[in-house]
Amino acid sequence: DAGWKFHLGDDWPGALRLDKAGANAGPASEKTFSDAAWRTVNLPHDWAVELPFDKNADKNHGYKALGPGFETNSIGWYRRAFELSKADEGKRIYITFDGVYRDATVFVNGWIVRRHEGSYYPFREDITDVVKYGERNVVAVRVDATKFEGWFYEGAGIYRHAWLEKTAPVAIAPDGIFVYSQFKNN
Repeated sequence: DAGWKFHLGDDWPGALRLDKAGANAGPASEKTFSDAAWRTVNLPHDWAVELPFDKNADKNHGYKALGPGFETNSIGWYRRAFELSKADEGKRIYITFDGVYRDATVFVNGWIVRRHEGSYYPFREDITDVVKYGERNVVAVRVDATKFEGWFYEGAGIYRHAWLEKTAPVAIAPDGIFVYSQFKNN
């Protein structure tokens, strides 16, 4: 959760490149992009709470300058660099987000690994095939809070915890076990 970099705005409309896998540009690129000027934040993070109030904004969302009509405030980027030990080779590596509001596009080392359009439930992705061991890895997350889902303050950003998980090559899936009781003579 610590040490994420954050930038409000979508200054890189061409970052998502579907024509060549692993060659995404802008903040999605781990090699050619510098986030040194970005603000450091810790998760959970909600950038909407930091926005100014605006009488023209949606009253049900706290009059925050976000959503339809405020597109420049509605997209943010997060980045986080990390290293995996050579000793982790052979393990399965997952990234889990407990909650991102709203449309999240997740990149790892320039590869798009997940698009998640929900807001209120966690998502997990196996990133084993795109991480590097003994080297720097970069996760980039583009969050688009332009559309509302509810009629209440929803915020914007990676508003819950994020996890990097390592498992054995064969492991029980999260929530993969169910136990129930059955009583005789009932």
